[in-house]
Amino acid sequence: MNGTTSMYQRQPQMRLSFGRPWGPVTKTLIIASVAVFFVQLMLDHLFVDAYGRGIMTAVFGLSRHGLSHVMIWQPVTYMFLHGGFLHVLFNMMGVYFFGGELEHSLGAKRFIKLYFASGVLGGIGWLLFSLDNPHWVPCIGASGGVFGLLGAYAAIFPARKITLLVFLVLPVTLRARTLAIGLAVLSVWFMYRSDGNIAHAAHLAGGIVGYVWGMRLARIPLRMRRPPPPPAWARDPIERHRRTSPYIPEPEEEYPEDDPEPSVEEVNAILEKIQERGIGSLTRRERKILERAASGGGRGNE
Repeated sequence: MNGTTSMYQRQPQMRLSFGRPWGPVTKTLIIASVAVFFVQLMLDHLFVDAYGRGIMTAVFGLSRHGLSHVMIWQPVTYMFLHGGFLHVLFNMMGVYFFGGELEHSLGAKRFIKLYFASGVLGGIGWLLFSLDNPHWVPCIGASGGVFGLLGAYAAIFPARKITLLVFLVLPVTLRARTLAIGLAVLSVWFMYRSDGNIAHAAHLAGGIVGYVWGMRLARIPLRMRRPPPPPAWARDPIERHRRTSPYIPEPEEEYPEDDPEPSVEEVNAILEKIQERGIGSLTRRERKILERAASGGGRGNE
């Protein structure tokens, strides 16, 4: 990187586990996906099309048949449909595991772009590698987006350790990059060995998109991600209040040295202003009045 410190090089190494903070986008994606899945279960059970597909899967799942009928929303909407409880469970676990960290590191806008770009291009990859399947067979699931998150995570935090439970029993700890490479190899192998019920091409394409995107983001210098240091005036509480106060300061005017002593009414009015707006709202003349009142005392009404 030509000596430039990457935005993620100084990230501490830690294990990925439940309890990581999740941002609003991650939370919204999980809630929306689960909600859509239950709606899909109900509608697909009630209505079936001529090919035996549930109506929601037929309309919103990704298929060559749907795209040929100008259902251009399918490359996005297929990500919110799933083929069963375990399918949606594992995909949402992936969003939860990697989404909180990535959303925090990248920001909401970059995270959304990463997730949907990986999912959409993963679906297109599945279309290209599934030409042997009937044109009406749909692809459903958020796996392309999830593998995109994993790919980006492996590019940005390559040495971060992740503990998996193989067969939900045996714990295995791998580095993020090792896990991503291993899953990519398995996806390629299963693309030519499986019966086609699982969209391994979408997994592979989504993971590649996420990894390339993550490599690009990882090259952003650290200084570009940190907020600029506060100006000198921000360290002075009075000056900071004066500059950030919503009240427009009154025009500055000097208090002549030969003015009579300030009246009690003037001093009380200034004290009320301090109580209402803060000391930062005082003009130079009002400060001078307070100084003279403190040193010489005020005079009452005659």
